[in-house]
This record gives sequence, structure tokens and C-alpha cells, in this order.
Amino acid sequence: MTRMLASVTGVDEAEIALSGGADIVDLKDPKA
Repeated sequence: MTRMLASVTGVDEAEIALSGGADIVDLKDPKA
């Protein structure tokens, strides 16, 4: 089974990724 991982940098991107069918959302902190 193939799943989609989306690496995002904020809530807005996470919502877009989830609505686009992402199975896993990885929240990155670009300042870290």
C-alpha cells in the first residue's frame, strides 16, 4: 500500500495537504 507523506511548515499548508489526500503530515519548523 502506497501512502502520501506531506512535509509542511504551517497550519495552512497542513490543511491543503490533508484536503489534497495526504495520509501523513509532517510539520517542519524552518527556524530550528
